[in-house]
Amino acid sequence: MLFDSHCHLTLKDFHHDIDDVLKRASKKNIRIIISGDTLESSKEVISLIKEKKHIFPHLYATSGYHPYYSDDFDPAVISQYRTLIKESSVVALGEIGLDYYRENSLPENQKKTFQAFLKLSIEEDIPIVIHLRDAEDDLINILDKNGYSHKGTIHCFSSENPDFAKEFLKRGFMISFAGQVTFPKADSLREVVKEIPLNRLLIETDAPYLAPQARRGKRNEPSYIEYTAKKIAEIKDISVEDLGRITSLNTMRVYRINDDKAFMPKICYKIKNSLYINLTNKCSNDCDFCVKKKDNFIYGYNLKLKNEPDYEDIIRLSSDEEDFDEIVFCGLGEPTYRLDLLKKVAAYFKGMGKKVRLNTNGQGNIINKKNIIPELEGLIDEMSISLNAENKEKYQEICKSVYGIESYSDILDFVEKSSKSISVTLTVVKIPEVNIEKCRKISQNLGVSFRVREEYFKNI
Repeated sequence: MLFDSHCHLTLKDFHHDIDDVLKRASKKNIRIIISGDTLESSKEVISLIKEKKHIFPHLYATSGYHPYYSDDFDPAVISQYRTLIKESSVVALGEIGLDYYRENSLPENQKKTFQAFLKLSIEEDIPIVIHLRDAEDDLINILDKNGYSHKGTIHCFSSENPDFAKEFLKRGFMISFAGQVTFPKADSLREVVKEIPLNRLLIETDAPYLAPQARRGKRNEPSYIEYTAKKIAEIKDISVEDLGRITSLNTMRVYRINDDKAFMPKICYKIKNSLYINLTNKCSNDCDFCVKKKDNFIYGYNLKLKNEPDYEDIIRLSSDEEDFDEIVFCGLGEPTYRLDLLKKVAAYFKGMGKKVRLNTNGQGNIINKKNIIPELEGLIDEMSISLNAENKEKYQEICKSVYGIESYSDILDFVEKSSKSISVTLTVVKIPEVNIEKCRKISQNLGVSFRVREEYFKNI
């Protein structure tokens, strides 16, 4: 699934073939948010969705007022927008914002108009879609002045200055990218994309504008979102399937679009060509950087289990997945808490000829009150063990093991013993508190591989 989070399908460019446009998107499993940028176009979007909903159910609307028209803004229209945004298809207020690139409206009028819609967003508790060009400082000042803390999106982000993206991320916004990322001379913009956290990323076409490089000179349309998705997946070094799932989930969450299937807790989940198995949410650590302190959704999956799975659950759910090269025991908890199940599932997949990897905090021996490594031999091919600190004091400060400060020594012992029969990689999360080079030296002394993990929810 891909989600075109912003386009303009009520423009005259689409009057002659809108059904064909929607069919092409439907064939590629693309969901669409259609944006209004005037009162009239916002009404047209809602009417179009009502007309086409029976043949294309995944259409959604935003109702907005483009800054270009701010010189003509009449505050009296706010009451009409207040009614419009209560329509079931409307998921956000926008596009609204500031645009100083073209002098279509005076900056002072743009700011007054934007503030009027911002006030409406706060009063009605609805997300916003922001149009922004060459007015970053003024827009940030308005957001802060109004104490804006609702969710929203900076659509069609085009600034080549990553500091602006950082400011919007700090304020809770999603950042959405369109076809410009595919343009040959857009290296600086691609560098910004590289730094945006996956959980804060959206994609869009802004059709009929900004056709991707492969379709330059042609009218843009939602089915072309795949070109932007491919380029961003390449930049982020993930598969297009992963990128589509992640950005679709981000879109649904920021705009409060319900999808029980997408939000369902996952026991078996694919990333690239690996099938991950989420055995438990129980963990012996309470790490400061742990993703579950911030969210339960990782790489587009909800990993917060309602119930721990049994063997039959895992085998049944894994059979729904195809084309995976390895099994990885990894979720929101420590897999060795369920040692017997881990071994049974590992044996099943080893029998299928699959490689098996265990992601662990290295406290399996303490948890199980015995040396579990002989039991893992022949079942686990690779083991990623989280070190995350250069000494026991720092480890306990950051990771807060229930087994206390001496757990660090037990982890090092676990690494040393495991590495005699299993390929081991020590990992650390890239956070300021950790001395990466000292951790690298520890791995060298233990004779194992070393890898630095980027914090999933990092801000640029």
